[in-house]
Amino acid sequence: MRQAAAKGDPKAQYEIGVHYADGVGTKADLKTVAEWFERAASAGLTPTQYRLAAMYERGIGVHRDLGRAQTPGTRRSPKGNIKAMHNLAVTMSGR
Repeated sequence: MRQAAAKGDPKAQYEIGVHYADGVGTKADLKTVAEWFERAASAGLTPTQYRLAAMYERGIGVHRDLGRAQTPGTRRSPKGNIKAMHNLAVTMSGR
């Protein structure tokens, strides 16, 4: 999986991030999760965009940044994701 991630496979990058998030085969490390999720999100992988946006919204593993939670690389409402659309609406109503 690491070889695929190193070659730019966003699904492999996401899975490595999930392993760090859950502490599977490694110590849990939210900063490393964010780094792997950044790679996969920039490639357009929807689940990663959603999870990375939530990290920025809540300041988990990264500095809290509501603007960053809504940038194209971390869109809160990608491809019809109902949870993401709901969270975007909640975030925008609080501005």
